[in-house]
Amino acid sequence: AAAQQLTRTMSDITASQWAYVKESPRSSHYAGLFTTYAALHGVSFLCCALTFIHAGRRASKRLHEDACKSVILAPLTWTSVQSPGRLTNRLSADLDCVDTVLPESMRSSVVTVANVVATLLMLIVHKWYNAVAIAAIAAMLLVTLQYYRASSREMGRLAAISKGPLQGHTLETVHGLTLVRAFGAKQ
Repeated sequence: AAAQQLTRTMSDITASQWAYVKESPRSSHYAGLFTTYAALHGVSFLCCALTFIHAGRRASKRLHEDACKSVILAPLTWTSVQSPGRLTNRLSADLDCVDTVLPESMRSSVVTVANVVATLLMLIVHKWYNAVAIAAIAAMLLVTLQYYRASSREMGRLAAISKGPLQGHTLETVHGLTLVRAFGAKQ
């Protein structure tokens, strides 16, 4: 991600310098530099994306193996109480999250952090006293982050608690519907 940010910044700087050069032999020099940096940016983007896809695959495989091992080695009392639908739904939701959401979220987060760090460094290099303002903003951000993290964790916990039994009850109702209809007890 650092290489991706570096090549992007260099291509932006080259483009801005190229804009001020009038038609001359040096303009082809800037065109070559810009093309090189743009190509390197594309390659670094591809490498970053492939790295996160590979890491996501490995995490998904490990999660799936651990989940299957835990279910297989679970006590019979726990297995008899859990409905297969609830178990399948829970495992598929977790694997879907790890397969699709996690790699893209991680890549996006790393690229965003690299963009922010590069921007902050450019601000500090341009005017050194920007570091004071950046430190003050970072302190306020950390305080806000602590408050948000606690409330976000609690909301996620409440959503998981409220969703689990409801889905299980709905699935059990649908599975038992044929038995209820067979005996004519529709109320």
